[in-house]
Amino acid sequence: MIKKVFLSLLFLFIFVFVLSAEVVLLEKEEAQNSNLFRGKIGVGFNWTGAQARMDIGSNFLAEIRGQYSANNLLLALRGYYVLPKLTGQPPVQPYFGVEFGIPFSTVLTSGFEAGAFFGGEVFVTKNIGVGLDLGPYFISISSDLGSVSDIGLIINLGVTYYF
Repeated sequence: MIKKVFLSLLFLFIFVFVLSAEVVLLEKEEAQNSNLFRGKIGVGFNWTGAQARMDIGSNFLAEIRGQYSANNLLLALRGYYVLPKLTGQPPVQPYFGVEFGIPFSTVLTSGFEAGAFFGGEVFVTKNIGVGLDLGPYFISISSDLGSVSDIGLIINLGVTYYF
């Protein structure tokens, strides 16, 4: 199991570094014009929650998100690195990043989740994007009954409105 997780993470990081190399090869002006998030603040809904994100410059985004279920709330911070947009219509903006979150629950006593993801956002209008990303995450939670840790593939889906 650990070997599969290690190989999955290694594959993800190699893939990300190959994509990052293409960004470095772009001219500075072209890279600036290829970021659909530049100068924007967005709010939206994701599967079981909501998020707010903003451009923090130099192809980076910061996001705070909350996701909830019956007795649990997860508050997480995400950091994105924005890759050059893909040509075509509708515009697609690829990205990769990392996330760290803390669950709050009436049942759990402690826990955290952390992971890396790769995905993109399709802009269906100038201000509305539909995003999808996936990646390996490590989750560890504890309660009075014991604790459990696991690694799995997490898929995120959301719609964001940008100002």
